[in-house]
Amino acid sequence: SEFINELNKATSSLRALLKVLTSSRNKNIDKIQIEIETLINGCVLESDINDLMEKSSIFGPIRYKNRVPPGFLDEGKPDNEYGDYILWQEILSTCRKEEKSALLITNDNKPDWVYTPRMILDRLKTLKPNNGSSEIQIDLPLPYLQNEFKSEVSEDFDFMLCNVEILSHLCSSVYFNPKDHSKYQKFSEAVSVESLKDDTYAIISWFLNNKIEYSHCIKNVAHWEESPEQIDVEALSNYISLNIPNTDVNNVDMKKVIFELFI
Repeated sequence: SEFINELNKATSSLRALLKVLTSSRNKNIDKIQIEIETLINGCVLESDINDLMEKSSIFGPIRYKNRVPPGFLDEGKPDNEYGDYILWQEILSTCRKEEKSALLITNDNKPDWVYTPRMILDRLKTLKPNNGSSEIQIDLPLPYLQNEFKSEVSEDFDFMLCNVEILSHLCSSVYFNPKDHSKYQKFSEAVSVESLKDDTYAIISWFLNNKIEYSHCIKNVAHWEESPEQIDVEALSNYISLNIPNTDVNNVDMKKVIFELFI
């Protein structure tokens, strides 16, 4: 009887799990996945990846050695070292062929793609510090990328870049998108939840917005020659504690900081 009781409990539990798997919510997930796949399949470029990989092995090291963007901060990565360079070549090739501008949406905000202007004009044309205190911090593509794009494609077209947070801000803003901003409210809310900054990402953001300190760390406390294991994590933690206000390093994932910034 004990065995049968346990078997009934297990059966009930299994039925509950199966009910979850076949729920309407999961059917919606399948539907969303199909929609995403259809969208992505319609946007896949017809690039000759083999040719791009061959060119990247020739020109990638030269560009990275001279800190030519994009991707030079990926130099030495064990995997996909020239991924950014290949992506950039795809952008140039496609825009040249189709005669159009480009907007790259990426959360890769490293300084081998973007720079952060110290001051910006807000919507009222008032000059303000670009620190996100008023609305949102603006990062722009490096001038070299702008110049190379116009040189390789045309002076008539532009290369633009933004992250998902800025995109959601623009789409859901009454000012920037008065016609159908309400359609993007859920998108904006989802991005806001996703982009809540814990201490780890606050540290990463601080380094990316303080280029002098970032450069100092690369050359000193976070410097490594052959392996990131050479970085003294305790010394880096002490540096962060001394230099970044209102930060509890005990809540910081130092491995993530090192990976994002110094690898």
